[in-house]
Amino acid sequence: MSTYILTWNPHINPWFDPVNDVISIRKGILVPTRWSTGSTKRICEGDIAYFLRQRSKFNGLFGKAVSTRGSFQAEHWDENKAGQTANYAEFNIIDLVDPNSNLILSTKSLQANIPEVNWKPMASGTSIPLELENRVNELWSQFRKSEMDGKNA
Repeated sequence: MSTYILTWNPHINPWFDPVNDVISIRKGILVPTRWSTGSTKRICEGDIAYFLRQRSKFNGLFGKAVSTRGSFQAEHWDENKAGQTANYAEFNIIDLVDPNSNLILSTKSLQANIPEVNWKPMASGTSIPLELENRVNELWSQFRKSEMDGKNA
């Protein structure tokens, strides 16, 4: 099993219904999604991914998912690239905070705690080194516990 960073730019691709997605996940309902993985073609079923908001005032991790279908190619998501393909994987989102809020695990906190990872990748699909996966998961778990307790990171 591997772990990846999936990037999201809210200015290019708005999240359609984040509040209902958060509510569904809190009720135990998994939220399926297909996500572009940049140049990465190595994602396998069962791999973990964290969603990273970029290029906004508040950047950082806002969700976690498990791959339900490994890497594949399909029509490019960007209508300006009609006729081209992009790499994708399918996921079930298993944990999510509203990506449009500022209550996310900040890039600043990620860089301070796990500086070995590039928290400002140019595209989706960056892999987190195997030896750092547990640290990322622990930091995410601590953030979610503090977020549930009414604090933020």
